[in-house]
Formats: sequence, C-alpha cells, structure tokens
Amino acid sequence: MTPEIRHCGDIGLFAIDRPRGSCSHATEYCRAHCYNRSIERRFPACKPKDRRNERAWQSCSGADYAAALDRKQLPTKRLRLMTRGEAFETVADVERVRDIVAANPDRMIWIPTRGWRDPTIRRLIESYVMALPNVIVQASLDPSNTKREYRNLRSAHWSTIYFGDGSGWRGPTGEDTVKCPKTYRKFKGAKACQTCKAGCFAPILRNRRVDVLLKEH
Repeated sequence: MTPEIRHCGDIGLFAIDRPRGSCSHATEYCRAHCYNRSIERRFPACKPKDRRNERAWQSCSGADYAAALDRKQLPTKRLRLMTRGEAFETVADVERVRDIVAANPDRMIWIPTRGWRDPTIRRLIESYVMALPNVIVQASLDPSNTKREYRNLRSAHWSTIYFGDGSGWRGPTGEDTVKCPKTYRKFKGAKACQTCKAGCFAPILRNRRVDVLLKEH
C-alpha cells in the first residue's frame, strides 16, 4: 500500500494524519474545541480520506514513508506527525513511530502528542522515541491540564505545546517559552513551520527544550 502523506500548505510541511477516533488521550478541553469535527462537517470527503490514512498507517513501514517522501518535489526536510489525529494512540504505535523516525535519519520529525497522558505509553515514548536525534516530541497541553502536570513533564525534559482560550491555566511562562510565530505573526507556508528555528524545532536546532504557546483563537 502507498503511504498517505499530504502537504499542508498552511504550515509549509508534509504531514501524516489519522482519523479523529485515534485521539483516545484527548482532554475535555480538546474534545470541546476539536477543529477536526468542524473540518469533517465542512468537508465530508475527509472521512474516506481518513480511512485511507489509517489503512496506510497500519500497513506501511518506515522505509515506505521514506521512499514516498524521497519522491516529493517540495521540501521534505521536516515532517509532522500528526496535523490531525494522534500518533501514539496505542503501545504498538510507539514502535511504528520509531520505525518511521529511524528510517528518515536526515529528516526532522515533529510530533505533538497527548499520548504522554497514558503512563505506559509515556514511558515507551521516553525510552524508544525521544532518544532518537532527529525527533521532537512535544506534550500537547491546554487549560484542562494542571501546573503540576506541566512541572512533571518539564522535570523529565519534555518540550510542550500549549493552546488555550484565556480560561483556567494559561500555560507555561519563563525563559523556555516561545510564542508561535505562525499563530502570533500570521506566518504561512514556507515562512511558517518549514523554516522556523525559535519554536517547535528548537530541541534539534538549538539543542534545548521549549514551551510553545499557540495564539488563542
């Protein structure tokens, strides 16, 4: 089967997606503000596409994804897992992600995730994925999460990415906090995630953990 990889023009990156049903670690806030649900209502063709996404995710190897990316005409130096859905839904997904990351050593793989909320999956991510040099794993946070959870992640050297609406906990603050240039300065395409050095890709490009704040919307 051919891997399903789409180019997301808004962020300037290729991405792998999964259906909304993979988001088993979502918080109450995340479910209440799910943009996938609104996308599905506006674009009914998303559902069959998501079924293809999931079949490819379950069937294709890291080498398959690497070969598919090698054939792309637009830049593939950076890849996102996922723009929709969850990369680490199950324990089996940890090995699947590790295979993709290891098969693409010259690409930076960016993975925002809520899989950290499952203790078993978190331990496996820390042991088998985060140690790889070309991957950025960010714990996705929102007002449903607590300062205690954030401090725990920080002490374990996790980078984070936070979205909120001004209610409840308002996210990380401090020297490691970066306001996302894309959402705060309205960058799009190649000027957004494809070339950004200050935000989500800082763990590789600047060798430091980072807390990224997404602008309220």
